[in-house]
Amino acid sequence: MKKNILFIIESSETGGAESIFAELVLRVDRERYIPHVALLYEGWLLDKLVALGVTPHLITTRKGGFDLGLLRGIGKLIKRHDIDLIHSHLFTTSVYSCVIGALSGVPVVSTLHGTMDVAEQDLLKKLKWEAINRFSHRVVFVSNYLRDYFVDQRLAYSAKSLVVHNGIDIDRLRQGLSKPEARERLGLSDKSFVIGCVGDLRPAKDYQTALRAVAVLKPVIADLKLFIVGTKTDLFPGLEELRDCLGLRLQVEFLGFRPDIENIFPAFDVYLTSSTSEGFSLTVVEAMAIGLPVVATRSGGPEEIIRSGETGLLVESGAPEKIASAIAAIYRNEALADKLSQAGAHLAETDFSIQAMVDGYQTIYQSITDRRSGVDHG
Repeated sequence: MKKNILFIIESSETGGAESIFAELVLRVDRERYIPHVALLYEGWLLDKLVALGVTPHLITTRKGGFDLGLLRGIGKLIKRHDIDLIHSHLFTTSVYSCVIGALSGVPVVSTLHGTMDVAEQDLLKKLKWEAINRFSHRVVFVSNYLRDYFVDQRLAYSAKSLVVHNGIDIDRLRQGLSKPEARERLGLSDKSFVIGCVGDLRPAKDYQTALRAVAVLKPVIADLKLFIVGTKTDLFPGLEELRDCLGLRLQVEFLGFRPDIENIFPAFDVYLTSSTSEGFSLTVVEAMAIGLPVVATRSGGPEEIIRSGETGLLVESGAPEKIASAIAAIYRNEALADKLSQAGAHLAETDFSIQAMVDGYQTIYQSITDRRSGVDHG
């Protein structure tokens, strides 16, 4: 008998967690599971799911204090759809899902995507973690780094913690524009050396350091460009001002959010992540998959993906000179660029496919639902 799974997430913004959520909902095995989707807010994720033929339930919620309305909303969906399992993503929805799961007897799988999921200043953080630890059947982290981060802080219980790496749709990425076509769309010449960053304008992305690295590289690379692709948040005016103060108006462009990232990546010569903290870094794997050499900061997730000097280059975070040096090495050394490109593409394809991620979650679902049904696999 097919099992009903309620997928719930607290954010509808553009981002890696939201993209992974949508992929999982769309790809879960319909022969075994019936997905039901709940969102708390309208936004990009809601629109994306609707466009793909999925109609999410929108639960009314409010910010601040304990939200009984959210708890009741999840409870109603459990009853209406005879839910067998809840899969919650991000911290707040995991807390509420675990509470209603304990009250209703429905098992919960909680997935955390980054250290930023949990606000450092939350005075009730330990109490909320206790709810997740006690009432989640499994707590899933998208990298070993992320799991160790919360276990070492004595917030997550290691006994219930698992890792399922995020996966990418390699076929979609490789069906994008050719390099000349992608460059033509962006108004680039063949001689331009293009650095690409992808990710919403958030503090953890540390785009200030990326800009300063470009300022170091400007005298070294004649036709240098940096494209930052991601939703323009309230950080945008400050970043734009820094760009202009560094004299980089001709070198740096903010493209905003682009849903067709497969048509943007091919325009780049090197991919950069300058983050101070990354739970995993989906964009690093995406860049590797299409053969871009990657420079990434030691910010958690990238260290788990990249073997420095083999599948990419790792440098310290917050160090524009070191980032610039790594990019310059790729610019000057074609053999190094080719080596990183080929090895990175192979790693992305073998270790980080979207199907491997889905299979990982479905193994968890089956182990929990079989146990509840009394199925013994020997």
